[in-house]
Amino acid sequence: RGGASVVGGKDLTAIHHNPALLAKLEEGYDIASGWRKNRIDNAVTRKIPSRIANWLMAKVSGIELHDFGTTFKAYRKEVLKDINLYGELHRFIPALAAQYGARVIEVPIKNVPREAGRSHYGLSRTFRVLFDIITIRFILKYFTRPMHFFGKI
Repeated sequence: RGGASVVGGKDLTAIHHNPALLAKLEEGYDIASGWRKNRIDNAVTRKIPSRIANWLMAKVSGIELHDFGTTFKAYRKEVLKDINLYGELHRFIPALAAQYGARVIEVPIKNVPREAGRSHYGLSRTFRVLFDIITIRFILKYFTRPMHFFGKI
């Protein structure tokens, strides 16, 4: 719709979330981020690692989201134009945008079983996510004053 972009899974399992996400943009928010509040994934391989990673990402980024990893998000286009992404930092778009003053809200969404394909996420991605967390911490804390980083060495 006009000045908004909605993104989601490539298998389109939850396209029905779009109206709820877009409604939050119409209320004045710049980013509406989906939250798979009642996840249906395996507890050991998906839920527990995800909760730990989301808690750590919230602490590092300063953005209180429960679900950084969901692809279901709606953005105002003008918010995205100043965001530069490196590697797999797409999950941190809300944190990067908030640095520029974007208003972010989380919208509970229904987690439905995957209808096609398979997930490319799992425990094997742990180290990449940890490196992304370190990267986002550096970007958020030292982007406008990189020499302060070297003052701590």
